[in-house]
Amino acid sequence: MGADDYLYGNVYQEEFSARIEAVLRRSGNDKQIVELNQLVWDKRLLELKYQQKVIPLAPKEFNIIGVLLQKPEKVFTNEELVLAVWGNKDKVDSKTLHSYIRNIRGKMRDAAYPVDLHLITVWGVGYRWHSLQDTTN
Repeated sequence: MGADDYLYGNVYQEEFSARIEAVLRRSGNDKQIVELNQLVWDKRLLELKYQQKVIPLAPKEFNIIGVLLQKPEKVFTNEELVLAVWGNKDKVDSKTLHSYIRNIRGKMRDAAYPVDLHLITVWGVGYRWHSLQDTTN
């Protein structure tokens, strides 16, 4: 469960991120490509595509979507998302996260993606990706 390593003393951001990535690789939860709801999230190319068109996202926006797409239907608390993307909950407040989510929604709407059906706000808790069945039927 990731308890095979421990941290002591001062830990630097780069070291902490590397350790988290190593644990995710070993657990098999760090997917390189996710295809869901007509989206293709490709970590190798740092691209999110809808209908073969790239949706331009900032790196943090790309990482937020990646966290949500890798575990659809899971409700992520604001704190969990901040830890997963920034690595330190003290560096970022929930207003910053909400701003990123708003930007993601806007960019996906611009690409004609039905983001409001999928990127769900769980009020007072956080966010989840709702993986509906095919919405084109």
